[in-house]
Amino acid sequence: MKIPVIYQQITDLTKPAEQKQKEIGVSEVWHLNSHLQMRYNVLETTNILKNCAQNPELRLILDSGVETLQDQIERIEKIMADYAIPFPLRPPVDANTTIMPPIVKTRK
Repeated sequence: MKIPVIYQQITDLTKPAEQKQKEIGVSEVWHLNSHLQMRYNVLETTNILKNCAQNPELRLILDSGVETLQDQIERIEKIMADYAIPFPLRPPVDANTTIMPPIVKTRK
C-alpha cells in the first residue's frame, strides 16, 4: 500500500509547474498570496518595534517572533515557487526608522 503513495510523491516532484497549476484553485492561490503578504507586513512591523525596543526581554521576544515569521515565510514561498505563483513585494530586510524610542509609547 505504501508503494503507490511513494510513487505518486515521486511523480509529483517531476511535474512541471504548468501541470501543477492545473491542480490548484484560484482561491487557494489567493489565500497563499494573502497569508504571505500578511506575514511580510507583520515582519516589517516587528522589525520596526524591535529597533525601538529598549527592554532586553522584549527584544528577545521580538527576535523569537522574527524567527518564527521567517520560517513561515520560507514555507509559504516554497509552496508558491513549486506552483510558479508570483510573490508579492517583499519588505526591506531591515527596518531602519527615524522614530526616536521615547516617542513610541504604549497606551494606558
